[in-house]
Amino acid sequence: MSGHLVCKSGFGLGKVAKLMLASVVVLSAFSGNVWANEAEVPQEPVEKKKEGDSEKSLPANLPSVTTSNNKVKTPLKDFPVELGPAQNSYIFGSNKGEVDLATLKDRISLLLNIVTNYGPETPGFGISENIVELFNNKGTIVVPEDIARDLCSLPTGKMKLYVWEHFTGMFARFIATLVTVNAYGDFPKGSEEQKQFMKDLGIQNLDDYYKGKKDSYGKIRKHVLSALTRKPGFGKSADNN
Repeated sequence: MSGHLVCKSGFGLGKVAKLMLASVVVLSAFSGNVWANEAEVPQEPVEKKKEGDSEKSLPANLPSVTTSNNKVKTPLKDFPVELGPAQNSYIFGSNKGEVDLATLKDRISLLLNIVTNYGPETPGFGISENIVELFNNKGTIVVPEDIARDLCSLPTGKMKLYVWEHFTGMFARFIATLVTVNAYGDFPKGSEEQKQFMKDLGIQNLDDYYKGKKDSYGKIRKHVLSALTRKPGFGKSADNN
């Protein structure tokens, strides 16, 4: 009798089973997506790392790019510029024509003076002095061709913020790589050379080398980006930026 009533109302046993199965699928899909966004998953509170914690976990004898024994600001020397291999990151998509080395020198000098304009009492003094020391000792600055072309192509006045940020991102990576490699050196390939290299650095664990190098790179890059938040007026004196 009940079977007859169910059939009459349009819900056979087969349809009931399908509805139950569909509801299970819907509930499963819903429950599977409740925490799809990892940020929404309840987690135990994690104590934020204080600035300098990463350095504390590294051997004290690793090179430091954030400190300097200098008591006064070191001036950046005059230097010639040359073009180096491009990193294939042209902003303006142009790699034709001659690069005006005079313009390149003027503009990169302006940027470097801004990046190293930190006195002994400022937090960025150590990194600033390490950048100055590197370029003063190099004599000639080899600038990747794409960075050189983009730098010379930037307008003297206002420009779109995202373009400036894209350029400063490339420039910051360029400076951070130079300073980090200068401080840490490139890890040798031969086993004997590797042993001597680690001995000279005074480290037992290779992970310390890469961790320290990565930490230094990140701090230099952040320093450069922070210094170049505001675009200077190329062709004008630094005082009018």
